[in-house]
Amino acid sequence: MFNSECTVALHTVHEAWVERLYAGVFHVAFPILIVLGTIANLTNLVVLTRPAMRSRTYRWLRVLAVVDLALCLLMVPVCVATSGHGPSPSYFAARYYAHFGWSLSIGAQILSFYLMGWFAFERYLAVCRHQQYAASQTNRFFRRCLAGTVIFVLVLYIPTMAVGVVCDSKDKEGVWVPLDGYSRSSTETASSYVGYTWVRELFSRVVPAVTLTVCNVSIALHLRHLRNIRDGFGSGVSPARKERERRLVLLLFWVTALFYIFNAPVMVYYLGFLNHSHLYDQSSLLAFAALSNFFQMAGNSSNFLLYFLINPEFRRTLRGVMRSLVRSTFEDPQVPNAETLTSSSTSTALNTPTTDTITTTANTLTATVTTSTTAAKNTTPSTPPTTNNNNH
Repeated sequence: MFNSECTVALHTVHEAWVERLYAGVFHVAFPILIVLGTIANLTNLVVLTRPAMRSRTYRWLRVLAVVDLALCLLMVPVCVATSGHGPSPSYFAARYYAHFGWSLSIGAQILSFYLMGWFAFERYLAVCRHQQYAASQTNRFFRRCLAGTVIFVLVLYIPTMAVGVVCDSKDKEGVWVPLDGYSRSSTETASSYVGYTWVRELFSRVVPAVTLTVCNVSIALHLRHLRNIRDGFGSGVSPARKERERRLVLLLFWVTALFYIFNAPVMVYYLGFLNHSHLYDQSSLLAFAALSNFFQMAGNSSNFLLYFLINPEFRRTLRGVMRSLVRSTFEDPQVPNAETLTSSSTSTALNTPTTDTITTTANTLTATVTTSTTAAKNTTPSTPPTTNNNNH
């Protein structure tokens, strides 16, 4: 079976338009997404680690930024290997792609899906299950969920990494063609592995999608129910709270909608076509696979826009970071200008004194008052009081 798969891989010649499409997607479009995604996720990480955003509410989003940043780096070898489309430049590159290329990068994408699900589940507890929400806010609960999710995704993709092989051409020296776990997902592969791929895709695509949808829809319906109750009793709600609820529903809607928009094509490919690829036109299937992977990568790079457009706190913090960066870049710290001096003086005047300063100041004032009182008591007038003789 292995020899037949290698024979097909080594002697397959794709149509010219498929070659051009793969070159455009993985040598042009994907590098652009990698650069933009790296900048966006670094920005997310900087903003979400500022003191104003360092609350427990955003801890899942901070981890999500780290995972998406790692995904951008893991996609570089995939682009170099043109997604395994054709021979690799070296045996090491072919071996890395066969075992870890798509396996690690897609594993990172699935991990980000689960992190989004955990964030949605935490918001669900905060809105709909107040009793359980307090327990979910402990650091122990967070670390256990994070570690368990990472281990689960890693175990889920170990078989995909293990079955990768490198085909060595006997006719041409120095020609290596990698076959990863996705390329070997066909009816020619062992039935046990085909069954595993269905389980893998079920937990990779369906479970995160259902979790995200159920949690976000439940939150939106619960907020609507509470609003109807308040309106029925005529109880007033502050405009600020209404605005927070509106932004939360809007965020949840776009998180869910964009998840399906960017991931629906790749879900159709992996669940519908991957295990039956021999039944379809190979050129069309390869084109669909390349475009669906591009959409999925675009989804992992779009989180920054989602946070920036919907979360005003994120925008305020980002503007503060940018102002600090501009000041540190264009102002000379050795020669302070008038604005810097004024700002420094104002900051000094407005700074809250420390405990030592307050104690020292109080002792000084007490000593001054005591000295003045003692001096007033011990001092006698140098001239006796004058009497008015006209009163006699």
